[in-house]
Amino acid sequence: MSVDIVALRDIQEGEEIFIDYGPEWGNAWMEHQKQWKEFNLHTDSNAPLQELNMPENKNHIETREECASEPYPTNVATTCIYWETMSEEEFKLIFQERSLNTGLVITID
Repeated sequence: MSVDIVALRDIQEGEEIFIDYGPEWGNAWMEHQKQWKEFNLHTDSNAPLQELNMPENKNHIETREECASEPYPTNVATTCIYWETMSEEEFKLIFQERSLNTGLVITID
């Protein structure tokens, strides 16, 4: 997120700048706190992906059996591609096909 702040007057060195987010922000924050619950990496469909990079998850790729009983969130896809030599065109074709099959958008420059 990026925010531009424009001063309507000169600001003196050392002067503090305050921002009033208004009552809507405070109400939205209180509502968020009421509804917030800890997520489960395996049961929440859109668990934060950075959780997969946490030390307890980072070095573990689930087996088919594990995925059957506790699948990854729906916003995660795993894949494995191995090749010894592949042209750029072959590479693009494989990823474009995977993109179509999974619904993921993969762009290759």
